[in-house]
Amino acid sequence: MKLVIDEQIKLGIGQTSVVYHGTLNAESIAAKKSTNGSSLCDESRILKIFKHKNVVKHRGLFELAGGDCLIMELALGGTLAEHLGYGKFSPTQKKSLIQQISSGLGHIHDKGIVHRDLKAENLLFKDMMREHIVIADFGSAQSYRDDVYAENDHEDVDDDEYTFKSDVYLLGLVAFQILRDLRHFDRRRLTGAVLHQGYLDNQDVCGSWEMWRMIIQSLDREPEKRPTVMEFFAAFGAPPA
Repeated sequence: MKLVIDEQIKLGIGQTSVVYHGTLNAESIAAKKSTNGSSLCDESRILKIFKHKNVVKHRGLFELAGGDCLIMELALGGTLAEHLGYGKFSPTQKKSLIQQISSGLGHIHDKGIVHRDLKAENLLFKDMMREHIVIADFGSAQSYRDDVYAENDHEDVDDDEYTFKSDVYLLGLVAFQILRDLRHFDRRRLTGAVLHQGYLDNQDVCGSWEMWRMIIQSLDREPEKRPTVMEFFAAFGAPPA
């Protein structure tokens, strides 16, 4: 297999890694390399589990002179965060994006994994049409079991431990951001407003009351009162076949 990485083209920069453009056997790919010497083996192992159209595809793990290199499919349309705030998406498109993200996250949970970092910056469009979105960046993802305590260190999630319902909380925030077409927003302030008022001011904003009710429920301070991912999905459309 012939891997070529173009370090002049950076697709993304994180706290501990950089994603470059590259080719694998002439196929364009995304190549993730650690910047602090940490292994990418766990992320590769987790990503390899998934077979879903709304989860970025695993292409391989290479050991290079500078450390591990995780190879993934190339998403050409950029991040969701880059495209919000400009009025690019119709109400129907917004609903479709939330459906796709929910469907992908449901598959992740079905495999016993919590993502732990679901946000607009980690959601990628497969092409420039911006109709097909995939969940990416599994650097914080972990296996989850009900009978094993899972420490929560997420700055925006106040749960005592990190569970599937913690991912649902982040899903609610992403859905809010999409429906309101916000490039940036204060997550803490939003949650505080919902908890104090018990509702969202959704006048003149797309989305049915059932959709907004589901977002409100997903932000509940008590994780057990939040919906499952598939319940969240159902509020935005019929379950996937």
